[in-house]
Amino acid sequence: TGWSSRNVIEIVLIIVGALPAIYWHILDIGMVMLIGYCLENLVPIKDQKIKYMGMFSFLMMYYVVGMRSAGWIAVTINYSWVVAAALYMFLIVQKIRGSKGISKASYALALLAAFYAMNQEQMCGMSLLVLGIFLARDVYNRKLKKSILPFFLLNIAEFVWILTCPGNACRKNVEISSYFPSYGTYSFMYKI
Repeated sequence: TGWSSRNVIEIVLIIVGALPAIYWHILDIGMVMLIGYCLENLVPIKDQKIKYMGMFSFLMMYYVVGMRSAGWIAVTINYSWVVAAALYMFLIVQKIRGSKGISKASYALALLAAFYAMNQEQMCGMSLLVLGIFLARDVYNRKLKKSILPFFLLNIAEFVWILTCPGNACRKNVEISSYFPSYGTYSFMYKI
């Protein structure tokens, strides 16, 4: 029937799933801490109480109980780890745009995080939008940092990969018929 575009995420899932569960627990705690660290550094609010309440609210919006539906490891690797990786990538991109120095290791890690995060369809689309806005704004203001271009080019490559993988169309059809059988009758506005 075809392969899915989430091959990078699936490789991580296979590796982590084969390890003893304690490794997933440790990595998952690390990802939650990374989300907190990134939000702490990305959110430009001076009032600490408001900042932390906002971050807590953001984290609590996710329906954690629903994560067990497909298995905790699979769902965290496919969703919350993707958010952590994307936030780290955005943090490094923001530092580059703000002319703050970053190490080569941080830059390489951010590219790896981007490669992982953009492998998920929703995050790829969101990253394309955000990076596109950053790029357009920086070009307009003549403050483009060339070290941001690899993130944008990687994003375009992932987007093309997602659009051309035959498994995505198959999965879409199966999920619509299984979970949304009346999807075809919905209006365009209702689908949005």
